[in-house]
Amino acid sequence: ADLYQNTLGRPFETVDFLSRLAAADPADLDVQWRLAALYAELAIWPRLVETLQEIRQRTTEPSERLGAGRRIAATWAEELERPDAAIEAYEEVLAEFPEDEESATALETLLAAHGRRTALVELLHRRLDTLHGDPAARRAVLIRLAAAHEAQGAVEEACDCLVAARGLGPADTQLDETLAATLVRAGRPTAAVALLRDQIDRHEATGDRSAAAALLVRLARLQGTSLHDDDAAHRALA
Repeated sequence: ADLYQNTLGRPFETVDFLSRLAAADPADLDVQWRLAALYAELAIWPRLVETLQEIRQRTTEPSERLGAGRRIAATWAEELERPDAAIEAYEEVLAEFPEDEESATALETLLAAHGRRTALVELLHRRLDTLHGDPAARRAVLIRLAAAHEAQGAVEEACDCLVAARGLGPADTQLDETLAATLVRAGRPTAAVALLRDQIDRHEATGDRSAAAALLVRLARLQGTSLHDDDAAHRALA
């Protein structure tokens, strides 16, 4: 095999030779990994997937199982353009390695791109379960989960996620604005007003008058349109 591949530069003959070795001794994982590398080099993607699946079935080494599983899923997604097979492959990896962020991120991207909203919400909930000691990461996942809930029409659940995210870190103007808008869409304008007032007080306390003024305009608009309280709207702008 080394003669064919390295000296003679004949990779297809090398594949043939290694395939016969693998058939004679399927448990020889060194041969299987060499075959996988050659299939990738030659862009023989279906055989690459088959070989990696064989490796996953035979190896007990976690790093090998994880690496092979990731590569199978990525090959389905990128080279073979089979998103459903890629999603299934990533789900298999995460069933065994639930804290694998690389696979979870790739699966999340696939689910979002292909409109698998229910599966996306389920995945994000599972990701939260693996992030108890990382408030910043939990906040980021909660924000994405809120967007996924709202895409399903579950606006109340989206609000709950954003409220939880707000409690996991320092003040974030963009997060507060998203929450205020979501509260309005959920039919909770009073809560949105309270949130805007809290933002205004915070900006005034730090001397950021321009930000406070912009929020006062938003507050007035909200009180006039959603709460139909013109007097409160005028007082906000006074």
